[in-house]
Amino acid sequence: ALPVSGWGHASENPERPDGLEAEGIVFIGPSGGPMRALGDKIAASILAQTAKVPQIPWSGDGLTVDPQVVIATGAVPDDLFRKAMVTTADEAVAAANRIGYPVMLKASEGGGGKGIRMNANEDELRTNFVQVENEVPGSPMFMMQLCTGARHLEVQIVGDEHGNAIALNGRDCSTQRRFQKIFEEGPPIIAPPATFREMERAAQRLTQSIGYSGAGTVEYLFSAAENKFSFLELNPRLQVEHPVTEGLTGVNLPATQLQVAMGIPLNHIPEVRRFYGRSDSYGKDKIDFIEEDYPSINKHVIAARITAENPDEGFKPTSGKIDRITFQSNTDVWGYFSVTADGGVEVDDHTVLEQCHTCLALAQACCAIAANRTGGSFVLKIFEGCTAPTLDLCRLLRMLYASVTVEKPRTSKACNSERYVICVNFRPTEPLRSQIVTALERATQQTRHGPAF
Repeated sequence: ALPVSGWGHASENPERPDGLEAEGIVFIGPSGGPMRALGDKIAASILAQTAKVPQIPWSGDGLTVDPQVVIATGAVPDDLFRKAMVTTADEAVAAANRIGYPVMLKASEGGGGKGIRMNANEDELRTNFVQVENEVPGSPMFMMQLCTGARHLEVQIVGDEHGNAIALNGRDCSTQRRFQKIFEEGPPIIAPPATFREMERAAQRLTQSIGYSGAGTVEYLFSAAENKFSFLELNPRLQVEHPVTEGLTGVNLPATQLQVAMGIPLNHIPEVRRFYGRSDSYGKDKIDFIEEDYPSINKHVIAARITAENPDEGFKPTSGKIDRITFQSNTDVWGYFSVTADGGVEVDDHTVLEQCHTCLALAQACCAIAANRTGGSFVLKIFEGCTAPTLDLCRLLRMLYASVTVEKPRTSKACNSERYVICVNFRPTEPLRSQIVTALERATQQTRHGPAF
């Protein structure tokens, strides 16, 4: 048996691989030791420093650990771990004075926007210390300097039990709302190729140093102005945006996880070999994944998350029964949804771009959702467009939520529902504008007359 926990926080519980190993069952993912260490932000930062991955100034500056100790015990030694923590408001203030304001106070077991606060001065820090403590009770806390104007870039890594570690390019996840990713885009073109290659190598060194096996994501903060990157964290699991990487590389990550769990070396996996330019997909010759570069990627992929929020009420979360979902999908533009344990639905759109015309591709990827809400059902259409692939995603985020208009077209006879269209106030130039309009009109007609399920 080969169990897998999929993605999300349930897949980060080190007791699962430990318990399965005790029963002679192979877990598809990292073993308990590396998962336990990397799943904690403080321990992961110490391990990253040890592997000489660049770090932003933080409360654990300069601390290193013997990776073999972590592999054997699954943890950074307690005395070393405590040196990186801030356990009282006074300790936090002392660390902030050394690091320099503004600072981010974070709970190492936080996530999804919980247990994280920005602090511009001592008064804010003392107030926020109590709030973070209450949001993630019992979690160790640490601090790092706030990196302003930075982009959130990440590298997709996979390690195997033979000591290999590959970097499958990466993603730009800078556009976020309430600390949740909205758009995931790859390759991350904001970073020069040489710089991003260093980011990949640093991620591979970290992965190899602790015997990590399985898929994971090394996240960085990148300053375009300084052309510098700093380690943020390593997620020891497969993330929901993994189809972006699959679209770029042609490597099926769930399938690769399965093969790695079966003990197959990465250089024996056909899709990995093709990604590294090997003509013999089923060969077994050695590949130096650290030193050897894969061929240039000539694709662009963007994923857009559609959230159940009501723009009429300040993006207030909505709920209700979903009656119909229609995707206008083709081989280059497609969408999917997943059903959560409580019956909820999560929706994603993914677009493969041969050209960097993200606006046209997203227009083709319009997704209509018919759902019940108070006062009747509605259809939500989301469209986002931009003319330049180098558009600052932080500025895009501000535009996205500050310049949104809501239009209410005529009632659809087909589903007898109100139709709400969210339009972002971008102004694409010709001839791109006419292409977008044509694509939207086509998507609208398909939605009105297409099949429903």
